[in-house]
Amino acid sequence: MDGYIGTYASPNSVGVYRFAFDESMGTVEPPTLLCDAPDAKYTAVTGNILAAPVRRGKAAGILIADCQTGQILDELLTESVPACHLVWRNDYLFTANYHEGTVRIYRWADGKLHAKQQIVIAPKAGCHQCLFYGSTLLVPCLELDEIRLFDLERDCEPLGRIALPSGTGPRHGIFCGQTLYLVGERSRQLLTLHADSWEITSSTPIAAQGTSAAIRLSWDKRFLYVSTRGADEIAVFRIDGDTPERIQQISCGGEHPRDILLSPDGRFLLVINRSKGGLVSFALDPLHGSIEQIVSRAEISEGVSLCMAEGTDEYV
Repeated sequence: MDGYIGTYASPNSVGVYRFAFDESMGTVEPPTLLCDAPDAKYTAVTGNILAAPVRRGKAAGILIADCQTGQILDELLTESVPACHLVWRNDYLFTANYHEGTVRIYRWADGKLHAKQQIVIAPKAGCHQCLFYGSTLLVPCLELDEIRLFDLERDCEPLGRIALPSGTGPRHGIFCGQTLYLVGERSRQLLTLHADSWEITSSTPIAAQGTSAAIRLSWDKRFLYVSTRGADEIAVFRIDGDTPERIQQISCGGEHPRDILLSPDGRFLLVINRSKGGLVSFALDPLHGSIEQIVSRAEISEGVSLCMAEGTDEYV
């Protein structure tokens, strides 16, 4: 199976990289450049195409590339800086732009990208993710300590906001049924909210230091995995009760863990470390959810996001 890595621009990282992942052994091959896309800090795959942000000189926007050949099929440079998050919803692509404080919606049709809508939240709002619950779009805004809500069935008409404790820094969330688990980057708290009221029902520590980042859900929906930079740890939570229980904290196998991703069969956890350690594959104990030994490693510079084939992105 092929996996894809988004990177920050540097002399040693110039775009989107592809790596081979052996599903039976959990091993990863050294990544190779798929396409030239400076500041392609996030990737999202649907079918045989990949979307990524890109910076071209003083302009920025989105590109679409063939997953196998890396051929760039189209680019649309409508943003002032590259987005930090992308997600597909059918043939629509949603982007969250941290610095602009915007969400943009594109459509991929007839082999071309089409700009459909821009949602302006606030300059430097810290928009960090586009998350869906039914027909509701949720946008965690790190700098505002809130989540903005929009109605997808009514041209993204605002539905209000979820106010969070000061200093939370909401970054990424994930749904398990009607429950939203939300990472507070600055508070290093895992917040639990229910979709019926959007009230916080629990707050569980993730780490003692650093800034928390990515969150992923196990395929059996019993465990959560959260990365924390600075602490350079991955935390594991059991979620079969009303309040998540932290059951493990383990080294990320490097420095500055950004994204994490479970293999399709749930037997391995991939971690991309930005500063040191590169791409690391850990064995998992699917029954107990625990992270075990490192089984494989591949070097890459400035890696910040991970995705695999369609259907392996738990954020959707």
